[in-house]
Amino acid sequence: MNFQARSLPQQFNVRAELEGWPAVCDVRMDFEAAPLKAVLAKWRGAARGEAMPRRTAVTTRILGEHLPIVAIVDYLEPKAGPRRYRFRHQGSALARIRGDFSGRFVDEALPNVLAQTWTFAFDTVLQHGAPLRFIAIHNLPGHGRWRAESLVAPLGDAHDVPSSVMTAISYSSLDSDNTHDHARTTSNALAGL
Repeated sequence: MNFQARSLPQQFNVRAELEGWPAVCDVRMDFEAAPLKAVLAKWRGAARGEAMPRRTAVTTRILGEHLPIVAIVDYLEPKAGPRRYRFRHQGSALARIRGDFSGRFVDEALPNVLAQTWTFAFDTVLQHGAPLRFIAIHNLPGHGRWRAESLVAPLGDAHDVPSSVMTAISYSSLDSDNTHDHARTTSNALAGL
């Protein structure tokens, strides 16, 4: 099977392997973190039976207690040059781990490899038109190694065209007392998808 004949999530996984990105896309949506399950339910509720909710329908009231683990990222159609994404909102829990990126472009806020991974993940979700689960390993300066389980879901504009993504992330330290459990889970996920 050639690259173009693969599903979009499969294309992400092939590129991640070729590029050496420590990330996988999982279409099964079998989240381990309960908050991610809750955010997915809220996304589905905001969609009201449509393919995706509009960005304006995913409010702070709807996200409620989960707002600290959520980021909203807008796709900006370039007049020239590469596609770009800008963080509209980044939750406080995410900002404590990575820094506050609100208002910044992905390619300016993140190291090059991570920016490429996130950009391709966001592209994949917008083209796929449905939420996807991603698992990645991050080395965070001053924080050690972390396993990130992410929900990345498309949001529509006023015309229901996918134009933003909502991501909710659950981080688990790989340097904690339960390193072996998280490392085994992540290794299984990275090897099995």
